[in-house]
Amino acid sequence: MHGVSIIIPTLNEEEYLPKLLNSLRFLPKPNQRQQWEIIVADGGSQDKTRDVAHECAKNLNIPLVWVDCPKRGISAQRNYGASRAQYPNLLFLDADVVIHNSDEFNSFIRRSIDSGCAANIPHYVPIDGGLGAKILFWGFHWFHHMMRPIMPYALGATIFTPKHIFNQCGGFREDLTMNEDADYCTRAQAHGRMIVSCEQIGLSVRRLQQSGYFRMVMQYGLIFLWRTLFGDTSYNPFSYYAH
Repeated sequence: MHGVSIIIPTLNEEEYLPKLLNSLRFLPKPNQRQQWEIIVADGGSQDKTRDVAHECAKNLNIPLVWVDCPKRGISAQRNYGASRAQYPNLLFLDADVVIHNSDEFNSFIRRSIDSGCAANIPHYVPIDGGLGAKILFWGFHWFHHMMRPIMPYALGATIFTPKHIFNQCGGFREDLTMNEDADYCTRAQAHGRMIVSCEQIGLSVRRLQQSGYFRMVMQYGLIFLWRTLFGDTSYNPFSYYAH
């Protein structure tokens, strides 16, 4: 049996969470070969996130568990969700992910489990935005691929990791407000191999649209320079926050 716990941290995600949950409707009912569960780890949403989660759960084949996290923050919510997970593999998904191709998703899961990797991230493709977004996401993918053996980077929107590796690493660092996903992959790689997969997972470009493409690219460039010089630190000079 290869059980997977899907952990989704949320904070006021009434718009995007239904798109993700509805895109997971293809997952089959748990059986002897594969077990699934979804854990929505909420950080105190003030909108209808809880309501839409429970409404979407009615159309899913797998159980959905809602947990109220005692501490807000992307890393704290991921860690709390993982503490409630009952299966040996963890898949962290941000609420603005959409599984647009079930075959690609299943291939990503199989590759992750069969390889025995410490962490795996996919090739993101934009679910909205135009040509500029596609080019930028291709750039992210090849940057992640090239940096993997040197200094791992990751967009934390989708991260697969075995639970025993997660526990050995101590989970995500809750004191970090930037690069918490890259930091986790770096520490996980000390216990095994990190993979940057070719399988494609859809991701909204809402953060790019909010900040502007030029500003976001410049911000990532500065963060890359800072991390190269000083490593992963809790000091954040760029007003960039993980959540």
